[in-house]
Amino acid sequence: MPNSTSASDANNTGENLIGGAMPLEQLIILGIISGLSLEISFSGIISVTQRLLTPTAESFRLCGTIMILFNIFCIVYQSLFNWGYFLNQHNCEVGNLWANIASHLFYFTFGCFLLFKAYSVSHDAKWVKLCSLLIIINRIVWGVLDIWKSYGAWDASLDQCIYYQNRITGVGYFLADLISDIFCTLVSIACSYKFLNSDITKIGEVIISENVIRSIIVLATTSYEIYATWTFTDPFLCWLAYILQTWVFTRVLNCEFFWIQERQLSIYSPVEAGGGSKGQLATTTTPTTGAPSANSSGRRSIIVSVISSVRKSSVIDSRLYTRESNSSSKSSSNGINRK
Repeated sequence: MPNSTSASDANNTGENLIGGAMPLEQLIILGIISGLSLEISFSGIISVTQRLLTPTAESFRLCGTIMILFNIFCIVYQSLFNWGYFLNQHNCEVGNLWANIASHLFYFTFGCFLLFKAYSVSHDAKWVKLCSLLIIINRIVWGVLDIWKSYGAWDASLDQCIYYQNRITGVGYFLADLISDIFCTLVSIACSYKFLNSDITKIGEVIISENVIRSIIVLATTSYEIYATWTFTDPFLCWLAYILQTWVFTRVLNCEFFWIQERQLSIYSPVEAGGGSKGQLATTTTPTTGAPSANSSGRRSIIVSVISSVRKSSVIDSRLYTRESNSSSKSSSNGINRK
């Protein structure tokens, strides 16, 4: 929840005071941006559901479930967020409570999506799995503490519903999200780097573009949100920073369908430097025997590991893949045709 600082209350209670009426034009701006996030979420739910109903959706089930939950929580969060402008003395406390719960569920499921993608691109590395579990537990703890310590209350003197953000838990869950974003960024860069410069297909470039671009955008957005939260004192600017972060996260997660298409196309798009033709996996042969060289075997192992990673990240239909036969018995062959 947004937490613009009120110096007197913060010093006396250890809490940040949120409140203050905004002009109609500012409410309209916030409402438009919130509406964009809602539109993306509704479209995302429809797209994911449609994909889950396809015969080849088994490998996409876990990723799709996370995406549906995120979009549902986004709709609930944004609905309660907008309702917060109109809370009165009768529903101030309960309204802020449910908005805070929805907020934490929104950010938690988004973090789970990022960690899932990082785990997939790492080829299910045990250390990534362990670190991801610790990050998830840490986020849950701070989320529960913030729901317990932060609250909404009606201020009769101001005739407004005020949200009191606990400073400690506010910093705690912000840092938990930041740690998650940094971890996913580092894992994406480290694990995707080895897919570069493969002359077999362009899937290496697509994988690193997807994971690194997503992680950097999220990390930059979260960093700016932390800065805005503890720097801005204008309620409108504080709310605006939060609602823009929501829009960015919603857009980034639902761009998964764009990356699905890019990865599918890249499977059949060899890098020009490799000398392969479209629809083929290029290999090199030794001058004397015509058999595939050691470099070819190494490159082939890269693409097999990439395909394995992509399949486990639940983004490419299993029908796109067929098992490669052992080419060593066909020493005269100078290429492997795709099926």
